[in-house]
Amino acid sequence: MTRKQPHGGLLRILGLGFGLAVIIGNTIGAGILRTPGEVAAQLPNVWF
Repeated sequence: MTRKQPHGGLLRILGLGFGLAVIIGNTIGAGILRTPGEVAAQLPNVWF
């Protein structure tokens, strides 16, 4: 038996693991981009 793929439809090949990896990666990436600004705000001046 062969499944017919709908013409122009999306394939469901990405699973739960990929979804979790995307969520975790986005969380880590957001932290990396946000942290330097918070550290810079705590410095007394631009040149330390």
